[in-house]
Amino acid sequence: MLALLSNPCVAAISAQDYVNQVLANQPALKAQKAQVEAATLDEAQTEVAKSYQLQSTLSSTVDKRPQDSLTNTYDSLTAHSLKTSLSRQFSTGTVAKLSVDLLQTSLDNVTISPQAPKKDLGFVKISPSIEVSQPLWQGKGGKTLSLQEKALRDQTGIQKSILEQRTRGLELAAKAAYYRLSFARDRVSIAKNTLETAEKIQSFVLSKQALNLLEKGDLLQSQALVAGRKLELDDAEMEEKAAALQFNSLRGEPSDSVPDELSSLKSTSVAQLEITPDLENRPEVKVAKAQIELAESSIKLSEDKVSPQLNAFSMHGFQSREDTFANSAKKINDPYYPVTTIGLTLSMTTDRDLVQASVNSAKAKKAASEYMLEDARRNLQSEVYGLLDKQKDAINLYNLAKSVEKIQKEKLDNEQKQHRNGRSTTYQLLMFSQDLALAELSRIKAAYNLQMIQAQLAQYKGEAK
Repeated sequence: MLALLSNPCVAAISAQDYVNQVLANQPALKAQKAQVEAATLDEAQTEVAKSYQLQSTLSSTVDKRPQDSLTNTYDSLTAHSLKTSLSRQFSTGTVAKLSVDLLQTSLDNVTISPQAPKKDLGFVKISPSIEVSQPLWQGKGGKTLSLQEKALRDQTGIQKSILEQRTRGLELAAKAAYYRLSFARDRVSIAKNTLETAEKIQSFVLSKQALNLLEKGDLLQSQALVAGRKLELDDAEMEEKAAALQFNSLRGEPSDSVPDELSSLKSTSVAQLEITPDLENRPEVKVAKAQIELAESSIKLSEDKVSPQLNAFSMHGFQSREDTFANSAKKINDPYYPVTTIGLTLSMTTDRDLVQASVNSAKAKKAASEYMLEDARRNLQSEVYGLLDKQKDAINLYNLAKSVEKIQKEKLDNEQKQHRNGRSTTYQLLMFSQDLALAELSRIKAAYNLQMIQAQLAQYKGEAK
């Protein structure tokens, strides 16, 4: 790349300093950073699914309804129940669950037989069990979880690329505003000098006309020169005010007055630096690639959801039932009423076409993202090589303007020698001074155009050759 190197100015704010100020005061950029943070936190959702899940239910029941049986009746039943389970889903899709059910039941005024007196009875039942479930079709091997993790990572990548894209756009806008104001100030400075010189020429013409040494046409020409220079100064000052307003606006300051001193483009030289354009590192391309990855994950997730749910499960539990909690707890190691269950569960939709629509939608999104990637690469390639061509033209124009300025400087120096030797007039000296100022303005304008092109081209920079 061809970079512009400016001589440092004392107490001047650099373009990079201004860029940092702009980036630090952008609500839209802060909002996008929050989006990236939110997307990063969303990635923890699958970790939550794989973490230990604790469930607990506590209930009490009082039942005083009359019994249908003529024997073993009671006046009321009081039951306290506590059901607690601890489960976890592993990355393989396996779900393990450990449960303990505690039931305390009290029966008031139980009638065992017509001859026996009524009495109160109660018992405590403890039922520990372990359950294991394993998907055999949909979500087999933890496929669903891994695809969800990848989809969330892809979404985070998209948000990060969008943040990079907005940051680069703001950096470019900030540099453009900086160089615009710098050029506007240089232009005002030169316009003031050329106006001052034009006024001196007009004064010189008036003094000569008073002595009848010049014709009226010379006076009219000097007046037109002054009027033209005033017009240029007014235009330059209006541009400076507009540039200052933009400069402050990007910093969040509603003012058209900029107290900061900027680096001038007057003392600008050109240094050539080659670059290798890196289009694949552009955020537009990154976004399109991440969208393709996200679409692929969506396709696989949709295909997985279309598959029937076929899960194998097993459960083994015990039951200890005694009159007190202490006695029941002791019998957990020597339980009775064990139960073991194994089986399969199958769940599937009967409308296959409706479910297939989600797969087709994801495939269409992937195709759209692939076209977007192709379009982004094509546009970026056209832009970067267009900028390289513009840079060559801008370099040639800058060098030409610099050559013209050098000639004008030599011409003025020679005229000053002639003037000291009495071989030239003050009028001619002032006119040559005007020519030099205009040549300097042309060179500064060429430098400004080149600076703008290089600021855009810098965003395509890859590894240096």
